[in-house]
Amino acid sequence: MKKSESVNVCYSMCSCLILAIITFLVYYSTLKNGFLTGWDDQWMVFSHYTERGWTVNNLWHIFTDFYGGQYAPLAFLSYLALYTSFGYDAFYFHLFSLLLHIGCVCLMWKFIATVLYLHDKRNKNKALTIAFFTAFLFAIHPINVESVAWIGAVKIPLYSFFYLASALFYLRYVQTLHKMPYLMTLFCFLFSFLL
Repeated sequence: MKKSESVNVCYSMCSCLILAIITFLVYYSTLKNGFLTGWDDQWMVFSHYTERGWTVNNLWHIFTDFYGGQYAPLAFLSYLALYTSFGYDAFYFHLFSLLLHIGCVCLMWKFIATVLYLHDKRNKNKALTIAFFTAFLFAIHPINVESVAWIGAVKIPLYSFFYLASALFYLRYVQTLHKMPYLMTLFCFLFSFLL
């Protein structure tokens, strides 16, 4: 690995780590929240899907039923997994949302950096810097507060995560023309429809 490449890898890792720490600090207080009484948390999290457990019949219904007028199997699967692991402890449900948002922030940074670098390969440092501040604004923007702080809105960061991952795999496909990134693009994009 060339010295310039190792510097860029170090810069990339440090950028993602800084963005993750900032995002965690901004949303840390949401970890102290409980469930919202009378809101979606009661009919989405405390649902018959969650309490029936990991049975074939329950998984069939999660993927085939519209519940409360919504089709969101991955959201219900995440509730089921969290309930199975931690019970109805709101801390872990909020932590899951926060970690998803941090993942989205890092994917956003990588996506913007890649697009800008592909546009102008001479200014990699400029691309990385612009990507950092764009992801920073995405991380702290008030429009994301509801989707991170409200357990019932976990489908928004889930969708964002798979959509951004799909976009990154597509960029990789455009660069390499290999089949695997293209298949991963389709996989992540189709997963985003299950929210």
